Amino acid sequence: MATQYADSLAEDGKIIRANLSFKNPLEIFGNGADYDKIDISDTAQAVRDMAEKMGFNIKEMLTDDIVQVAKATGYDGVIFRDIKDGYDDLAHNVFAIVDSI
Repeated sequence: MATQYADSLAEDGKIIRANLSFKNPLEIFGNGADYDKIDISDTAQAVRDMAEKMGFNIKEMLTDDIVQVAKATGYDGVIFRDIKDGYDDLAHNVFAIVDSI
């Protein structure tokens, strides 16, 4: 399943095979939420404050918006645990880098 998913998105340049080493990742527990409806109200206060300052609703955020907030608050990556990424109806762990190498 993961290979099929990665191969289909790799054609568009959205996924690359890599070894990741985060020094300071933000970890988000999605509790099975869809990628565009993630509630971050239980994350660190600085993250919630930055999200609100950037105009986001912390009860219903997109993964891409969370990555922007993570970058603005000094994180080098985001680990999304147990989220539905839109590819299928199953929850997965998704990893995002906030800065290009």
